[in-house]
Amino acid sequence: MSKIKTYKNFENHIVTDENYFPSEVDVNYEEKMDAVMQSLLKRRQLVSLLSDTIEHVCGEIEKSLPPDLESFMEDLRHYDDEIFEAVDEIKEKMIDGYNMKDMIEEVVHDFILIENYMKLKND
Repeated sequence: MSKIKTYKNFENHIVTDENYFPSEVDVNYEEKMDAVMQSLLKRRQLVSLLSDTIEHVCGEIEKSLPPDLESFMEDLRHYDDEIFEAVDEIKEKMIDGYNMKDMIEEVVHDFILIENYMKLKND
């Protein structure tokens, strides 16, 4: 039932968009979905560029922090708590834990999944 409802929503979207697909033509929804997937896959290079940029920025941020980061963070906590929180958040989001690099890796994985699906479909 859920798939049918989603498919109907997709069908209604395409049929009402006269510039994309005129309503008087027999609609091949699979071809239209494939076209969207191919268009999305063409944007994979942009994700790769974003990944390279994020890697560079995170590396530069990490270089700007002192080698003995733990001691520095303790000193910073005593110096100014608000600034400590800001630096700690930057460190957490840009260097440690789940961050933008991890998000991009997940998106790249999704692109690979779509790409493999399309290759299998075309074989």
